[in-house]
Amino acid sequence: SRRYAEDVLGRRPQVAWLVPLGIALVARLFVSFGLGLPWHSSDTHVYYQQAAAIRNGAYLNYFPSGFPLIIAAMPFPIPSAPLDCALVALNVLLSTATVAAVYFTALAVSADRLCAALASLLAAVWPNQLNYVRQILSEVPATFFLLAGILAFLFGRPFLFGLLAGCAGVIRTSLLPVCFLLAAAGLICRRRRTAIRIAAGAFLALIVSSVILKWRTGEWGLGGNVQLNMFIASKSGGANIDFSAPERDVSGLRVYLAAVGSRPWLFLKERGTALWELWGPFPGSAEGARPLRNRLLIGLRFPLLCLAVLAALRFVRSLEEAALVLPALVLTVVHVVLYATPRYTYAAEPALVVLASIWLARRGAGEG
Repeated sequence: SRRYAEDVLGRRPQVAWLVPLGIALVARLFVSFGLGLPWHSSDTHVYYQQAAAIRNGAYLNYFPSGFPLIIAAMPFPIPSAPLDCALVALNVLLSTATVAAVYFTALAVSADRLCAALASLLAAVWPNQLNYVRQILSEVPATFFLLAGILAFLFGRPFLFGLLAGCAGVIRTSLLPVCFLLAAAGLICRRRRTAIRIAAGAFLALIVSSVILKWRTGEWGLGGNVQLNMFIASKSGGANIDFSAPERDVSGLRVYLAAVGSRPWLFLKERGTALWELWGPFPGSAEGARPLRNRLLIGLRFPLLCLAVLAALRFVRSLEEAALVLPALVLTVVHVVLYATPRYTYAAEPALVVLASIWLARRGAGEG
């Protein structure tokens, strides 16, 4: 795979990717700095609290610790206007780099420059990808590390894949299974060295982040609150999510299992509405907070998913290509079991764009 990818990319100098890259950069700057849209959400304030705690040598366990560590490393007060600008600018750069990674990933898999140009152009203007660039959240850095890791894997660098995808998992722990499932698949496919290198890279990312956290706060841990997420999942369905915490310390797993046992059919319905909220063509209104225009734009992920599934069934034949499929599978399972919003598909979308573009290009060439 590495030799194949290097052969494709080395045939002539690469310039076609600069056009969608320029479009991506201009679009992200305009959405982030030109429209006056808010940069903060309720989650942003929690990330800032966690980052401030890390700077002060304390540990606040709520969201995964990766993004708070990035914030704490910034040379600005928390919170402050310069910090906001720096983090949004970082989002713009990482998201633009993700578009470049989409181009080279599609080119390495398809050996078709038109397909690669189509994939990167779609990624450059995809509404969900644009919307979250302006928001100070963990989606953009996690997506960059994940796709950069997949690109490294296509070039025969399984350790680097594990390291980069492991960094994505430190930022958003729902992505961690991608590394270890791919390592398990490597063992099944009798690619033992590949599996070991993937796992080693992922463990290195986990160890380094944990050591940094221990050094700064005296505490070990990845962060994240699975128990709270299970408690929220037990009383949420579709776009209507109750984020209120329990009044006393309770076991989220126990509450979750009690909900399954006491109302199994309603619980299954809620899991179905969570799946619809993730991938359906017309997501819920979130109790009126999501206007019709936004719901239609979000719904574009449904045809994207359908085309990506067709491409995966028709063209995915190697472990490296399977890495494009796993993020969507993992995020779907995790968030259907728990709860879902359209935001949670963000990290999987660039890989789906690559797959969908491959299907479109090969259909156009009469190969489908």
